[in-house]
Amino acid sequence: MTISPVLQYVVVVIMIIFIAQSIIGNLMVILALTLCPSLRKRENAPLASLSVSDILFTALHPPMWVNVLLNPEFRLPWGLCVLQSYTAPVLWGVSLCHMGCIAVYRYFRVIHFHRFPAMTSTKAVCAEVALAWLVPVLAFIAPHVHPVDNVSYSQKLKRCAAVRMINTQVKTTLAVGFDL
Repeated sequence: MTISPVLQYVVVVIMIIFIAQSIIGNLMVILALTLCPSLRKRENAPLASLSVSDILFTALHPPMWVNVLLNPEFRLPWGLCVLQSYTAPVLWGVSLCHMGCIAVYRYFRVIHFHRFPAMTSTKAVCAEVALAWLVPVLAFIAPHVHPVDNVSYSQKLKRCAAVRMINTQVKTTLAVGFDL
């Protein structure tokens, strides 16, 4: 199935607009959290960290997708291939962990408000943000210990992925960010 060139360029323009809006919007969130005294609170640290992870994802991955749409025969160099296959699921995981932390924070603030002060201590917020980054980073590092064995370019997906050979079947484990 081929896509018409007009539709392809419309998708590219939409993706470029998405990239610009995402980076600018997340930078504005970080700027607002740092410059506005009423927002400069410990409990907003996960929101700032979420914005950082979103900026990293948007800066690293959608530009590669645009490049693949414009140049279908282009393949990433090996180093970028390994970087992309590792950072895609890690940054998705970091974003999901941050959203979970924010949801738990809201839950305790509304339902268990008597326990709420303990959750907003500096130690608790630092641990929350550190775990939101460390859990995905460590969870997806195993296939990248020996990237020569595990990372390859998926012709079907047109991007790099970490794969695992099991009983002559190839399972794409990190192409989407989940272990199948």
